[in-house]
Amino acid sequence: MFIGAFDDDGTLLGAGILTKGEDPDYPSEAWKIPATDDQIAILHLLAVGPAARGKGVASGLLAQLKQVAKEAGAIVIHLDVIDGNPPADALYQKNGYQLAKRVVIDYEDVGRQEANLYELKL
Repeated sequence: MFIGAFDDDGTLLGAGILTKGEDPDYPSEAWKIPATDDQIAILHLLAVGPAARGKGVASGLLAQLKQVAKEAGAIVIHLDVIDGNPPADALYQKNGYQLAKRVVIDYEDVGRQEANLYELKL
């Protein structure tokens, strides 16, 4: 599911991508909120353009993605933040996401990285 945030002129300010079902790269024992595969939504991408940062666009997108996940039957959202991205960690924590566990994930594009796993109960 794709969610976009646009300005009055139709310019894309930011976007998020959410899917249903657990990510196979996440260890199942990492999570504190019990959920079946069909009750889990994964936030794969949240991006905001430089000109729109610091204006609430990311938090607005997270609120929309939360609603979409609920409507799709999810009871929890899972996501990961690669180590060394304090602004992302702060954003998710500010929006109610709880740190579940630190793990190492083998990403296709950037290789083996430490990451924080976050979850949000819906």
